[in-house]
Amino acid sequence: MSNTPGVARPGRRTVQQVEVLRYAAFSTDPTKVNPAGVVLDATGLTPEQMRAVAAEVGCSETASLLPGDDPGPARVRYWSPLAEVSSPFPPGGVVEDPATGAAVAALGGYLREGGHVALPAVVTVLQGADMGRPSVLTVGIPGDPAEGIGVTGHAVALPVAP
Repeated sequence: MSNTPGVARPGRRTVQQVEVLRYAAFSTDPTKVNPAGVVLDATGLTPEQMRAVAAEVGCSETASLLPGDDPGPARVRYWSPLAEVSSPFPPGGVVEDPATGAAVAALGGYLREGGHVALPAVVTVLQGADMGRPSVLTVGIPGDPAEGIGVTGHAVALPVAP
């Protein structure tokens, strides 16, 4: 596969006419990243084509968004360079993510359920510094368990590789 010429906007790349956004999650510095690819419209792509896009993007995860049933929410499929990701440890020799939103959400639930923080609470989690990829995640912990746990952070567009 090759990139389509003329795509110059940061964070955007076209792979065989499929627009792919590249973002670093939970970071404001594109040089110290938790990179991911995002295909905003994977309509009509086969699973093999979605995997091929992920392989070219080369991140541990590339999300492919598909329309949901009408009416209904969109569906998301996650791909590593070698296979669809249904495990937190995708195949393909990819580097572990320095920021783990799922683990931080679990931490928020633990803090709430164990009574370790006054509610509602906001907790800042710093991860990835030891990997040279510092990341900041913010955990919103409401008092009502039915409201879930919110995990947020910054994302910054990655420069497009030549």
